[in-house]
Amino acid sequence: MTLLRFDTVLIVSPFADGNFWHTRAPLEWVSRVSGRGVTVPAGFVTDFASIPRIVWPLLPKWGKYGLASVVHDYLYAVGRGLRSDADAALLEAMEDLHESSWRYSLVYRGVRLVGDGPWQDNARRRSAGEIRIIADFPSDATITWEAFRRSLVARDEHDGLVVGGLR
Repeated sequence: MTLLRFDTVLIVSPFADGNFWHTRAPLEWVSRVSGRGVTVPAGFVTDFASIPRIVWPLLPKWGKYGLASVVHDYLYAVGRGLRSDADAALLEAMEDLHESSWRYSLVYRGVRLVGDGPWQDNARRRSAGEIRIIADFPSDATITWEAFRRSLVARDEHDGLVVGGLR
């Protein structure tokens, strides 16, 4: 029996836009290669796999690789370490989930080919103070991620707090 390297299940809730979700509990994954763990905290906002819509019939935003895509999103959002390490974690996590080799190869090649733009965009967003980990979950089921994010920034500005990077 193969040891599954995800130590928790993914629990998420959607925003009303249907594109973004937030984790309701931590998601833990341990690399069998390095032995290092990644804990995606409760409140992390993800869009799952950032795959162009035209490719969805072949590679949907959510699939067997869904947990791996959340770990990858988190690693890109926090920007610790090298981009190549985040991409390698995606590949390893997809293998851990027993994703088909053609699919994990295609996803991995895609992020290696076009991932620098999103990696740099995440760095710019962090510098600008974008919030990607929320402390309070939305109580309004009709709110979009963008509207909720704006309400957090407005609340922090009102309370005199500085929105400084990821929370």
